[in-house]
Amino acid sequence: YSFLRELGVREVPDLYQLLNRIDQEHQYGSKKISNYQLPKSLIFFAENFQEHYSKVWKKSDIEKFFLPSSTYYVNHSTKVILRTPEIIFQEPNPIFPCLLPDVLRYFSQYFNISLLGVEKHPSLSIAFNILMKKRNQLLTYQTAAIYFAYFNTLDGLNTTFIQNISNISFIPLSENNIYCKPSQVFIRSKSSTTDKISQDNNNNNVFDDEIARGLIDYIDYGDEANSFLLNIGVRHFPSAENLADLLIDRQKIYFKRNEDTSDQVLSAKVRFYTNCLMQLSIVSNTTQQLYVEPLRSRLINKPWCLAYQIPEGSNEIKYQEFQITKPSDIYLDDDNQYAIKLRPLCAPEEKQLIQLYKKFGAKWISDCVERTLINLGLCL
Repeated sequence: YSFLRELGVREVPDLYQLLNRIDQEHQYGSKKISNYQLPKSLIFFAENFQEHYSKVWKKSDIEKFFLPSSTYYVNHSTKVILRTPEIIFQEPNPIFPCLLPDVLRYFSQYFNISLLGVEKHPSLSIAFNILMKKRNQLLTYQTAAIYFAYFNTLDGLNTTFIQNISNISFIPLSENNIYCKPSQVFIRSKSSTTDKISQDNNNNNVFDDEIARGLIDYIDYGDEANSFLLNIGVRHFPSAENLADLLIDRQKIYFKRNEDTSDQVLSAKVRFYTNCLMQLSIVSNTTQQLYVEPLRSRLINKPWCLAYQIPEGSNEIKYQEFQITKPSDIYLDDDNQYAIKLRPLCAPEEKQLIQLYKKFGAKWISDCVERTLINLGLCL
């Protein structure tokens, strides 16, 4: 033995040669999961790692693929592939390749495979970032529940992570895969069958997702996925400032008519939009967020107020056309005759909305009309 060592005969193969041998055996054998045989050189590596390879492993930067893995839980592939420890994980998951069970089982007889750098699962930030790189290919309305439920099992949810993803559009809204930020979608609370925004003045209307869609969008990906979304900031209903932003940013698309938009649907949208305005009016009395820049300026200068106008040729208030405009374009009706004669855009006849519009620039119609008395002389 000593003589052979003096001649240069090694006790075990060089690490890099052994990894190359694993690759060769893999290429020659069947690659189907059902009848895959672990390369004998991989078995040798597991049996001798602690004694012969652990020290050189720590000093090496291994780029050679050599660990048999599967992407079955990612794309249902039944093919075995080789990967390095850094890009695979021990537990099956929907994003990364995972080790074959036989590999884990065999290595566990000799040492913990985490010594090679194979973690049980990725951190939340790593998994999220990888999914974002493949968002358009992997993350769809149909698959979102799988990924979000998986994220709910990972470590790493903290304030920094939540802040980093708050402005990223990654939540699929519909089959068209329109992606939204966490602040742009909502999850219905299970504590009530009615929604805080959708209730009418009598608080007894059941919320209709179809009517609300495009203005306040609700999603439901199941308990586990919803739990993750709620933890990162998705809410059950909009906050005051969030609701104001939604009204400003979405009103144009929300009321855009197409061939499928019936008068019944349009009327329902107007009622729902009015309910949202009523809710905004209520919270405007209890929060200062609406008066903080830049939202205050947006509420003053952008169109978001629902107003009505008597069309030309009609002298009846009941025949009115609605329009969305900025507060300064709206008049508050304190003189019905002026409203009929001059046909300005007027606020709905709701005390709460009149107060809300006035806060951001609407004026009383009587203050904007100049009266001129003309002496017509005596009537005989």
